[in-house]
Amino acid sequence: MYFLYKIWKVWLRSFSSRSQDNSQFEIDINRCKTLVDADLKNIGDDLTRFSSLQSISLNFELCDQITDQSLKYLGNRLKRTKLLQSMSLNFKLCKKITDEGLANLCNGLKRLNALQSISLNFESCDKITDRGLICLWRDLRRLNLLHSISLNFNLCNKITDKTLNALSDMKRFNSLQLINLNFGSCENITENGLMGILSENLQRLRSLKSLTLNVSRHFIIRGQGF
Repeated sequence: MYFLYKIWKVWLRSFSSRSQDNSQFEIDINRCKTLVDADLKNIGDDLTRFSSLQSISLNFELCDQITDQSLKYLGNRLKRTKLLQSMSLNFKLCKKITDEGLANLCNGLKRLNALQSISLNFESCDKITDRGLICLWRDLRRLNLLHSISLNFNLCNKITDKTLNALSDMKRFNSLQLINLNFGSCENITENGLMGILSENLQRLRSLKSLTLNVSRHFIIRGQGF
């Protein structure tokens, strides 16, 4: 991966020289099966130079050598992006990621007090369980400015009704306008979990404009204009 990293360094220098405020950053290295944790660390180290970063989009879909250590590196670097307002992370089919990786990421997420929009894709990361999701939701609830949440844990079959019961606690999301939750094909989620998330707490979200909830193969709920 040294060759790839050299290309990355050249591009980064070019980007830095062209950009006026370095407020937006996007990288797409999907389906790179030779990308490893050390490469993510190098990328994370270089991202710290963008002190005014407001938007970040990282796509590492099917980079299946990535482990929890990469999310630890990323979480540590996120702590320094105090102005970040929008974040999209795609780790679909990175099957070595576990609850520990989500917890590592949360260490950075919970400090992003300016964050308004978040999209996380961990589809088919089938080592993730209720414990990881509950930790993630607990820390997202600390971010009072969030108006858009999109979480994709489709085909994460260790997720159960416990996760949906935890997600029903939305008391602090006073600004939330859009919710997109995908737990399709999570076979251990039942009607009880669905009823748990469709609780009075959801109805109290005065700002909510759009809800998409995909729970197992049997329940898909969409609504607008609440």
